[in-house]
Amino acid sequence: MFLLRRRLLSRSQKTVAASKSDAARCREIFEGALETELLTQERRSRRAGQWDWLNRPFTLWTLTTVVAGLITFFYSNYSTCRTVLNADTDELYRVAKEISYRRSQFLRPSNPIDASADGMAALLHVLDPELTFSRSEFKGRWPDELTTEGERLLRKWHFVPPDRELSFGSELSAELLRDYYFGLGLRRLFSSIYDGHELYLGASKADNEEKRNAVLERYHLYTRTTLEDSDWVGKAMIFGWDDSGFTSPVVCLRRSVWPF
Repeated sequence: MFLLRRRLLSRSQKTVAASKSDAARCREIFEGALETELLTQERRSRRAGQWDWLNRPFTLWTLTTVVAGLITFFYSNYSTCRTVLNADTDELYRVAKEISYRRSQFLRPSNPIDASADGMAALLHVLDPELTFSRSEFKGRWPDELTTEGERLLRKWHFVPPDRELSFGSELSAELLRDYYFGLGLRRLFSSIYDGHELYLGASKADNEEKRNAVLERYHLYTRTTLEDSDWVGKAMIFGWDDSGFTSPVVCLRRSVWPF
């Protein structure tokens, strides 16, 4: 009987010890899991706190103002660019047409030009901007003035093509042909009439036959070089102005970002 009690007591003590051990182990597991969860929540709250400033009223107002300002800036630059481009397009077109008209007049004068006083008078007539012009706004403006204005517009919008050699048999895209013929053709057009003012002054001072012959020789050279450029000028007028407009709006898209 005594032995039986002793065994039961020993077994009970072992059971209690095992229960305490299991409880301690469970407590350790629970505390470890709780600590891990707390650390995870702390990290999440810390990361979330880094972006809390975005939800603040002042931050939202600032971002909205900046974005709206950038959109307004880009649109304003684009709109201004298109307005100026359209105005310059019209001006360059009028200048080119005026110079083309004056070319046609001294290439096909109404009176024969010779080394006589009457010949010089006919030459002076076709070169005089007060007498020969197609639009009243260009009355009195010398060819060199018109040429300078045309060149300024070509440089302003980068319509002067870069120096490129057309290799024999090479094929260029329609856009490259347009740029090439347009820019180079207009430059040929402008240069072909640039000496009109100086030729006029020479003819006005030719008071003897020798001077008139010198002016006439220079005039013949002038008309010959001008005729050689006629093909380029024709291509400039064809490739430069059509239904698609003067140039691509991409120019203004680029300048809306960087207007300088």
